[in-house]
Amino acid sequence: MTSKVAVPFICLFLVSAVGWAQEGPNSFVKPISAVKFAQDSDVKCLSFANESADPNTGPSTHILQLPQGCVVPWHYHTAEE
Repeated sequence: MTSKVAVPFICLFLVSAVGWAQEGPNSFVKPISAVKFAQDSDVKCLSFANESADPNTGPSTHILQLPQGCVVPWHYHTAEE
């Protein structure tokens, strides 16, 4: 009886493991010293770097760097952003 219940869970685990293994080369951790930050054009004390993907073509991840005392004015982002 327990083997009939265990088989679906084992299959689900294997499918999940294959999905995790196929995440590809974008799944990595970069040391902060290797990140190339650029100054923001609107908030001069803010630096940013694109961590993954291209924001012009789809979802992406950015790293922000703000020194102590840097203030980012109130703003909003669209749903697409």
